[in-house]
Amino acid sequence: MHLLFVGTGAADYETVFTCPCPTCATVRARAGRNLRHYSSLLVNGALLLDCGPTAAWRLAELDAPPAQVEALVFTHSHEDHLDVPAVRSLLVARGAERGPLPVYGNAASLARLAEVGGLEPHRVLAGESVELLGMKLTALRASHIAEVEQSLVWVIEEGAVALLYATDTAWPPDDTWQALLSMKLDGVIAEATFGLLGPECHGDCLTNHLNWPEFLRLREALLGASVISPTAPFLATHLSQHLVPPHEEFSRLAQPPVAVAYDGLQIVL
Repeated sequence: MHLLFVGTGAADYETVFTCPCPTCATVRARAGRNLRHYSSLLVNGALLLDCGPTAAWRLAELDAPPAQVEALVFTHSHEDHLDVPAVRSLLVARGAERGPLPVYGNAASLARLAEVGGLEPHRVLAGESVELLGMKLTALRASHIAEVEQSLVWVIEEGAVALLYATDTAWPPDDTWQALLSMKLDGVIAEATFGLLGPECHGDCLTNHLNWPEFLRLREALLGASVISPTAPFLATHLSQHLVPPHEEFSRLAQPPVAVAYDGLQIVL
């Protein structure tokens, strides 16, 4: 399973261009791996998880032509994860002659895309699985804006390889945790939106998003339950551009197999 991180940032990506704080100023000066576009993951060059405002042109920049996207999968309907103009850009690159583009997600995500022609919508509920592009995708419930919509995390299986992609979410709810306990995962990509900051910094910290300590606690819990092995890659994504230190500093906190993902990172499971 080939993975390309198209983006690793959170909803505050654009903050970096105007914010005078030391973190944002450093990112502007250094750019490169320190600049985090909206979170998105490309699997096997064809399956795109989330498509925020920067996804389509970042694919092109990363030498992954948008025309190669054969299916879209969404975690939820927030605009940093689902941008209608970006989806339209993918459709233009795809060309109408190739038929509708399959799209999988919750009801809120599909509702935002209802007026976009050229899509083949598939509503997926937590606990359901779908087969596409030679992979099995299982949706599990996320701890994120539950009062508004049922956000999802995804387990992607290809042959004997299984990956958990968990962004945006706080600690997994009980039903999701029980489902994970029955699995064997070869890799985990999980969010650490707030970095080293705690709940006092923002109301969403540990209620709708994780921070770095909880990200590490999630790994320990999965390791203790034998869901992952000690060598399984465990990568942090969905990192606040403004609140998390630049990549060059923040990545020093991680020791393999724990790592801080960056835009353009490619790995093979």
